[in-house]
Amino acid sequence: MRRPWVVRIIGVVCLVLLGLWVERNTYWTETEMPMPLRGEARTNPFYVAEQFVNAVGATGMHDGAFTRPPTDAVVVLSNLRWGLIAGRRQALEQWVQGGGRLVVDESMLLDSDFQEWVGIDFETVHDDDSEYTPPLVKCTALAPTAPDGTAPYALCGFHDQSQLETDKPLLLALADEFGLQVARIAMGQGTVTAINKMPFAEKQLLDGDHAALFVRMAQLRRGDEVHFLSESDYPSMFALAWRYGSPALLLAALLTAAVLWRMRTVIGPPLPDAPRARRALTEQMVSTGEFTARGGGEALQVASMRAVEDAVRRRHPGMARLTRDQRRTVVQQATGLDDESFTDASHGGRALLASVVRRIEQARRQIVAQGSR
Repeated sequence: MRRPWVVRIIGVVCLVLLGLWVERNTYWTETEMPMPLRGEARTNPFYVAEQFVNAVGATGMHDGAFTRPPTDAVVVLSNLRWGLIAGRRQALEQWVQGGGRLVVDESMLLDSDFQEWVGIDFETVHDDDSEYTPPLVKCTALAPTAPDGTAPYALCGFHDQSQLETDKPLLLALADEFGLQVARIAMGQGTVTAINKMPFAEKQLLDGDHAALFVRMAQLRRGDEVHFLSESDYPSMFALAWRYGSPALLLAALLTAAVLWRMRTVIGPPLPDAPRARRALTEQMVSTGEFTARGGGEALQVASMRAVEDAVRRRHPGMARLTRDQRRTVVQQATGLDDESFTDASHGGRALLASVVRRIEQARRQIVAQGSR
């Protein structure tokens, strides 16, 4: 009786000691965790930049497809395939040359078609060492190559591994210790400003002096329209089809509905299950015989005679090589049937037919009985 109480006391003591150890070796604290992006901020990479543009007195908008903006507007391109759609590329080129302000980041400088048009290339700093991995620089200072009295811009969170190159006259040139990083050239009456980084997407606009650098690159003024255009998020095939061909989709849906309506099957109320009829075996045999007597007497007599011949053939295997008359002679000798059994008796009435079929069936049974004995 004492042993269970001793085990319980030891268990309680162990639990108390465990609780004291946990209380002395742990502590509670609050830690702030960044929440995932929601709503438009999750799908629009330039959501923060748009809000900044609206805050400084301009109008920012994220365009799903390019529509030619006013001549004095600003267009920011990122991750756009320059040569994918010829009409869009030509419209952008004409808009810039007509006086538009185009701002592009590093993603556009990787496009060979865009490099060929704008004339700005980039060069890797460590071409002689393919295994070189540049360090992640916390912040680097971008200063004008020709001092103009402005303070350097702090560009943060990027690898310093390349610099821009161009043979065209520069309207704006910002460089760090590795070389040219921001370049602006004239294209007709407009300008193209390129940066060798991607500091304006997602929440990176909030780092360093990226916001002030964006204002400088876009030549942003109060009342301007700033259009952000990117293909980083791809719409579904159905969304593209609806965007560019909604009339055709609606027409196809109407035609499909019309065809289905034309091919419809009229379904009435369900019919009750038919009662299951049951017939006795004797009744079935009598009915079959009466049906045969009314129109199939000759067929019944022929079938009976064929059964007799099959029974005789088992005793005379050579019958298959005989003629019709010879087979008839063999059957008569084996069964004793007269000539009347071999002629059509259906024309003589039901009584004659029944008599003939009865004699043929009796003969068949005698042959079968003799074979079994």
